Amino acid sequence: MLWKKESSESGERFVDLFESIDEKGRQAVDRLILDEMKVYETCKGNIVSNEWRRLGTECFHSENWLQALTYYNRSLRHAEVGSESVALAYTNRSACFFQLKRYKEAITDIELALGSANLPAKWIPILKARKKKCHQILSNLIQLKKNEPKLSYKSNKNHPYIANVLKIRYTDKDDNHLVATRDIPVGKTVLLEEDYLSSYKWEHACETCWVPGEKTSLIPCNECALVTFCSTKCQKMNRTHKLECGSVLNAEHATTNRLIIQSILRAIATFHNIKSLMEFVGKILLEVSKKLPDSTLDEKSMYHCFFKLERDNVLHDEQLPTIYQLYRFIMKMPKVNVMFETEEKRRFLMHLVAHHFNIVMEHSYDLRHGKVLPLFTSRLGHSCAANLMLIIGNDYQFCITCRPVKKGEMLCYSYLPITMPMEKRHAALKLGFKITCKCDDCVLPTLPIDSELITLDTDYRFIMKNYTSNVYCPVERECIEFLNKFGHLWSSEIRSIYIIYLTTTYSLHSAKY
Repeated sequence: MLWKKESSESGERFVDLFESIDEKGRQAVDRLILDEMKVYETCKGNIVSNEWRRLGTECFHSENWLQALTYYNRSLRHAEVGSESVALAYTNRSACFFQLKRYKEAITDIELALGSANLPAKWIPILKARKKKCHQILSNLIQLKKNEPKLSYKSNKNHPYIANVLKIRYTDKDDNHLVATRDIPVGKTVLLEEDYLSSYKWEHACETCWVPGEKTSLIPCNECALVTFCSTKCQKMNRTHKLECGSVLNAEHATTNRLIIQSILRAIATFHNIKSLMEFVGKILLEVSKKLPDSTLDEKSMYHCFFKLERDNVLHDEQLPTIYQLYRFIMKMPKVNVMFETEEKRRFLMHLVAHHFNIVMEHSYDLRHGKVLPLFTSRLGHSCAANLMLIIGNDYQFCITCRPVKKGEMLCYSYLPITMPMEKRHAALKLGFKITCKCDDCVLPTLPIDSELITLDTDYRFIMKNYTSNVYCPVERECIEFLNKFGHLWSSEIRSIYIIYLTTTYSLHSAKY
């Protein structure tokens, strides 16, 4: 049982979760960590940097621009601060960006190269000419403004991620859901939140916002050779790297493990010291209700919200080896290790890692290139015929209504594609989520529907005539009009328009990841 204390007079210390792990098992984990430390080079060095740059140049001459970019990013990460290797890595990378027609990124790298110390003089006129050419090309291009999503209503004053037409409702079982406080039509953005935690599989990406290296000009951490940032702003905003810098963590770790460790580091970074963190967690554990904090306007309240995602505090024996390994990874970080100098604090960390492990395993979800955990989206329920569609953006999620929502109705999205065959969908829901779905698509409603009325509808006929899955046709407006009229019902015809609307809307808001 998590958070169980020893049966001692003081009762201050939590029980040792890893007491059952024998010395042989502990040594095996330490050897694994030691092997990781040997495999991944964390120290900077120009010899390594120059070798990566040489490989990048070979790829560049073979016109393999993306692979060359990968090697130049590695060269930059390993280059010693202020050395000629830094200047040459920026110089060569600017040429890659130019070939990839990413002219703004090329200009950024050119300016970084020109501002670097020890740039060989022969490169200065070449870089200036390249910069001039980039500006000429950009001046001839029509620059489209980035279409960032916005809430369709004012934000909730206490929970700014959700629109003020939603509220948190609690059931008799103390579960919490998002429900509508008024009728909401189709096509409205009602939830928009940044990822609380995120981890991607890219080797070269910003450690803060996870923009991949081929989409931006990365700058390296000045201390270690593992991490890059897309800007000095992201470097300053990053809450966790200062704790792990130079340690075993890196972008090639399993994204789930990175997410769990990142959650611990973020918790540590949120509080002034470990004692304050322990006191904060202690107060939450004394709360009988599972209700969320009244607001999520600051880091502490957001962590409070995250912590309460775990409901049962149950720990299974088969999970212990993985949790112990995560605990040891964290304790191998020198800056973290010194914070947990007493047995009391180390016992607390054991339970905290296990608690976070349960949250991440239950509430994070996979993307094509990684894993994320938002605070509010992760609380949404499932329906195959959902009233929300979830769209993944650049380190954020947002939800758009795709069926009319009645006042008091619970908000939900589909955990699986509705186009998946029903039998496979049901099997996946039972296996992965322990859900038996009884939505409109799984159990067709008994309410009779006039199919002729639907098929004669002007919007329906326009959509079916003009939309194909292979050629984009602007039918979003007609889909919204149709679903506002018929979306509270369900039939094969309505289902067809529903899927077309999901497909069209997702295409319009295509994800970066």
